[in-house]
Amino acid sequence: MELGGLIRSAREHKNLTREQLAEDICSPKYIYLIEKGERTPSVGILDCIGRRLNIEVFSYLPYLDCVNPVVVRKYCKLFNESRKSNDYARTQQLTNEAMAFVDFQKLPWKREIDFNRVKLLIFKEEVYEEAYIMIQEILKEENLPLECNIDTLIDLSASMIQFYNLLSIYFKRIGETNKQINYLNSLATALKHHKHISSYQRIYISVMLNLTKAHFNTGNYIGSRTVGIELLEYQREKNLVDRMGITYFVLGKCYYHLGQQSEAVDYFQKAVFLCYSLDYDLFLTDILNFIETMETNENQMLINFRKKMDCFVNKQR
Repeated sequence: MELGGLIRSAREHKNLTREQLAEDICSPKYIYLIEKGERTPSVGILDCIGRRLNIEVFSYLPYLDCVNPVVVRKYCKLFNESRKSNDYARTQQLTNEAMAFVDFQKLPWKREIDFNRVKLLIFKEEVYEEAYIMIQEILKEENLPLECNIDTLIDLSASMIQFYNLLSIYFKRIGETNKQINYLNSLATALKHHKHISSYQRIYISVMLNLTKAHFNTGNYIGSRTVGIELLEYQREKNLVDRMGITYFVLGKCYYHLGQQSEAVDYFQKAVFLCYSLDYDLFLTDILNFIETMETNENQMLINFRKKMDCFVNKQR
C-alpha cells in the first residue's frame, strides 16, 4: 500500500470527505491526487493531514510496502509492549493472531514472528537446543554467519541483530559464559555505530545491560561497572528511562561488592524509586530482595538504608 492509499483508508475510516480533510490544509483536488499517488505532499501538509486523521503518518512510512500497513504497525507495536513486560502468554497470543495476516508470512515481517518464537523457546519453554537450531536456520536463510562478526553486524538491521543477542542468551543458558561475553562485546562494538538511530536504541540498551550483567555474574565487578556507567550516560543523554532502573540496580550491586557502600546506596535508591514510578513490580521485587539479603557488617549507613527501604515497602502495602 502506498502513502496515498494509507491516507484514503484512514479518511474513509473516519468517515471524512475529501473536502472535510482538505479544509484549511489544501484543496480537495490535491487530496484526490495524493490518494491516487500522483502527488507527494510536503512534510508540513502531511503533518496536518495526519493530525486531522488522528494518525502518526510518519510512523507508517516503514510499513508502506505492506499489504496492510495499519495491521503490521499495530502488531509490531503490541509485540514490543509484550516483549518489554516479559509477558510471554501475551506474546504467544499476539504471534498466533499475526500469523493469519499475509504480511507476517513473508519477509521482512516474518522475522518478527521468528523472533517471538525463538524468545518463547528460550524464556518460556526453556528448550535451548531447539531455539539454537531455529536461529541457525534463520541466519542461513539470510546468508549470515553463525559467528558474531563485527563487520557483518555493522551492516545489519536492528531486527536481525536481535537474533545474535538471543544467541548470546542461549550461550548463557547452557553455561558457556565466555562465549556469551564474546558475542556481547562484538554486538556492543557494532551497535555503537548505530546507537543514535532510534530503531537501534532498544537493542543497544538490551545488549549493554546483558553485558553488564554477564561481567557481574563472573565476578568482574569493575568491568560490569565500566559498561554500566557507559550505558547509564547514554540513557541519560537520550532520556531513555525505560530500563534505567535496572542499570541503577546492577551498578548498585557492583559498588556494593567493590566495598563502595555510599555509591551503592545512592544507586539502589535511584533504582527503587524509578522502578516504582514506572510500575516495574518484577524488577522492584528483585531489588528489594537483594537489599534485604545484603550483609551490613554493622555498617550504620547500610543499616539505616535497609530500614528506610523497609518503611518504603510498608507504605506501599
